[in-house]
Amino acid sequence: MSQKKVYQTYLKDGILSDDILRMAILLAKIDPIYRAGYVDQNINVVDNRDIQDLRNLINLVDKNSFIANKMCLLNPTFGKASVLVGGADADIVIDNQIIDFKTTKFLQLKGNDFHQLIGYYILSQLGGIDGADDSLDIQTISIYFCRHGIVLPLRVPAVSKEFLEWFVKRASGKV
Repeated sequence: MSQKKVYQTYLKDGILSDDILRMAILLAKIDPIYRAGYVDQNINVVDNRDIQDLRNLINLVDKNSFIANKMCLLNPTFGKASVLVGGADADIVIDNQIIDFKTTKFLQLKGNDFHQLIGYYILSQLGGIDGADDSLDIQTISIYFCRHGIVLPLRVPAVSKEFLEWFVKRASGKV
């Protein structure tokens, strides 16, 4: 079946067939090309175990955790602030929440993951979030632990104007 037909069938019946999951995996293999210029030699190969793994991950999702009331942005960037750090995009913004997805077998908040989320929040304060209204006020930064089906929400800390100024200098190599 052609990719277009697989997609049209999914839109009609909403069933996550192995074919639609295979297409999602193939699409994901394009990301390293865009981000790092790396082309996987097996770019057109999909292991059936990966299809089952993706199905297992999807089955863990509590859909109520990802319902948007006003806005949902996939892979949003942070205006000019993204350039400060060599390019940055979050996984998803839903309403006033930035969510980062971690597909790890360990259910633990690592320092680097926390710093990454704080970094996204700081970048949003400096450059806004592309595609969002200027009035957007991020209240929560969260990690979704995909292999556990758990969202860990964290309230954003207060960030002073002085800290934001220091961050810009630091990111620009002026400190």
